[in-house]
Amino acid sequence: MKNLNNILESVIDTTRRNLDPLIFDKQGSTYVMRSDILTFLQDVVDSIDEEIANINDSFIKGSILSFQWLDNTDIDLLLEVDQDIGEEDRRRIQDQIDEKFSIEIPGTEHPLQVYVQPGKYDMRNADGVYKLDGGGWIKGPYNVAVNIDNYMDKFNKMVGSIDLATGELKRNIIDYDILKKLPQDEIDGLSEKLKQKTAKINSTVEDIVFQYKHIRNMRHDAFREDMTPKDIIEYGTKNSLPENVIFKLMERYYYLKFMRDLKSLVEDNKIDQESEVEEVKDILNNLD
Repeated sequence: MKNLNNILESVIDTTRRNLDPLIFDKQGSTYVMRSDILTFLQDVVDSIDEEIANINDSFIKGSILSFQWLDNTDIDLLLEVDQDIGEEDRRRIQDQIDEKFSIEIPGTEHPLQVYVQPGKYDMRNADGVYKLDGGGWIKGPYNVAVNIDNYMDKFNKMVGSIDLATGELKRNIIDYDILKKLPQDEIDGLSEKLKQKTAKINSTVEDIVFQYKHIRNMRHDAFREDMTPKDIIEYGTKNSLPENVIFKLMERYYYLKFMRDLKSLVEDNKIDQESEVEEVKDILNNLD
C-alpha cells in the first residue's frame, strides 16, 4: 500500500477555491451542475426506475459538494424509494444497482456510488444536497475539516485486515506464477495444485470485496441513522463521523479503487483462467 506517513497532513482538510469544474459550472457566485453530468445521472436514475425499483426522488450528496473534493471523490447518488420496503428488499435492490452501476462518471475519475433510501431522506443528515431533475441546491456548497490524528487508530485497525489480505493475495499469485511455469509432465498433480492455488486467490479476493461492501454499508448506515448526543458533542456533523472520515482516507490512499476494481472483476464469475489471474496482478500492481 501507499506510504501514509508522508502525506497524512494533507488529507481531507485540503480546501479548494472552487468546486470541481468537471462537475459544476460557476455562474456568477453560484455553482450549477453541468448539463452533461445531469443528463448522465438522470439517465442512470431513469434506468434504475425502469428496471430495478420505483424511484420517487433523487439527489447528490457528499464531499463532491464540498470544497474538499478530490479527483477521485465519489459522486454519491441518493435515491428515495417507497417507505414500506423492508431491509431485505432494500439490500436486494442495492445489490442489483451495485452490479449494474459500478462505473465512473464519464470524462472524470469520480466513481458513481448509488444509495437506496426508503422514504424521505432527512436533509439534516448531510451538509450538502443537490437535487436532480431541475431542483438544484438544497444545502451547500460547504467546507469541512477534521483533525486526522483523532481517527488514525480506527483507520489503521480497519485497513490492517485489508493489508493482510492483500499480502496473502500477492503471495498466492507468486505461487501461482511459479506453478504455471513448471512442466506438466514432470510434476505430479500439477493441475490440481494450480486449481487449489486459484481457489485460494478467489477466496482472498472475495474476502477483500466483502470488506469493501462492509465499509461502504457502515458509512451509509452512519449517515442514515440519527447522531447520538455523544456523537453531536464529539463530532458536530455526520461528515466528521469516523465511518465517513475513514472512508475518505481509504479513498485518498487508493484502497477503495483497489477494492472496487477487484469487485468489478469478480462480479459475474470466479477467477478460473490465467487471463483473470493476470487482471488481478494488474490491479495489485496499480497499488505500487
